[in-house]
Amino acid sequence: MGLPVENDHGDSTHVCDSIPGFSSQFFINQCMQARQQHAFIEEADEWTILTSFFLFVAHDNLNNPKSASYYLREAIGFVEAFQLGEPESYVGLDPDTEQRRKRLFWLMFVTESTDEEPFSGQRLILLAFSNPETQD
Repeated sequence: MGLPVENDHGDSTHVCDSIPGFSSQFFINQCMQARQQHAFIEEADEWTILTSFFLFVAHDNLNNPKSASYYLREAIGFVEAFQLGEPESYVGLDPDTEQRRKRLFWLMFVTESTDEEPFSGQRLILLAFSNPETQD
């Protein structure tokens, strides 16, 4: 089911129901195609983490736990590669980039902590921050 949208007749319809081809699988396929067009592993950035996280959420919503866990592990792997759990990794970054990366770290940390399909009982992200400074 899609997002409710008011139409000209005063009743609501759903976007997913009214647009042919508009499905979770469509967006997963688009994401995978975009990743294949770039060296997303060799040239990883914050968007790489976010696309892996998107694929985790999409597969989780489709009740594909193995695929979902794979993409969450992938996102967490990129978080570790960027050393976002290490306070020293933020030294010298502009405030916007620092804040964005901290939010990515905490998003992955909380998601991993609450995921219903734990990785053999082992958590991959270790809490390195004793008292992180966050700005809103």
